[in-house]
Amino acid sequence: MPTRSSRNDADTTSLSPNIPDFICVYKDSSTIDFIDLKRYLENQIGGAVRIELRRSFISHHLGSDKDIDSIAEKLVNTKVFDVSDPEKIYDPFPVEIDHEKDLIFNPKKKVFGMLYNGFRLQKLLRELLPTAESSFKYLHVAFTSRPIATWDFGDGRYHARTSVYGFPSIISSSGIVEAPAKPREYYIIRKALVASGLARELVEEELKSKLKGRFIDYNDERMTDIVKGYILQAFFYHTTYEPFCDDTNCRLFNAHWQEDMIRAQLKGNDLCERHEGILEKITLKQK
Repeated sequence: MPTRSSRNDADTTSLSPNIPDFICVYKDSSTIDFIDLKRYLENQIGGAVRIELRRSFISHHLGSDKDIDSIAEKLVNTKVFDVSDPEKIYDPFPVEIDHEKDLIFNPKKKVFGMLYNGFRLQKLLRELLPTAESSFKYLHVAFTSRPIATWDFGDGRYHARTSVYGFPSIISSSGIVEAPAKPREYYIIRKALVASGLARELVEEELKSKLKGRFIDYNDERMTDIVKGYILQAFFYHTTYEPFCDDTNCRLFNAHWQEDMIRAQLKGNDLCERHEGILEKITLKQK
């Protein structure tokens, strides 16, 4: 689920001045069809905003003046090393720095088994932006295969996230799979299958068969349509500071469950009437 909460009881009648001239979308190694995603944004927002597809965020902004070793070390320190302490970092081992450098130069490699602190990662990416692109005339949306999480001071623990909105906004394709909870039956059936001694691979295959279509998996053909709502949330956050909606059929709905996410992104009518009206005001203001 995304990290930003919104004042859903408020009526957004005025817009912030943060209507971008450019939307820069940074690709990750997932199966997302970014050409289709760009076409969707153009249809939703209109021609007044230039939408540019770029390679991965770090690769794109890794100029000759950037110290790759320093960036890789900072990436290591965006990782969550202690789930009970949001501030804990430590001096990384050379092998960890080399691993992050490898991920930078080979962005198609998958990242498994480690969470990255979403806000620390966002700060690192922001520091890589050139001055010319550091104004609110630019909306930067970085897709990443890195799993992200943020600390919740309310319950004192980390929560996996689909996205972190801000400057830049980050959308995690692995977070789409892992952050929203799967159907309750998933955990019940999984516990029973594991207790039976069934191999892990077979457990996952059985769960996918029994609960087919009820959650998003890696390499899921529905992923592109799912992330269309999340990039709209990033756009609404940038322009109105309110990325979410209470309507469960609106693509701005802040889903905590996979089935809610699937309904909002795949079975609804794009935006609710209220947010359609807000988007119309935004697009008219661009003309």
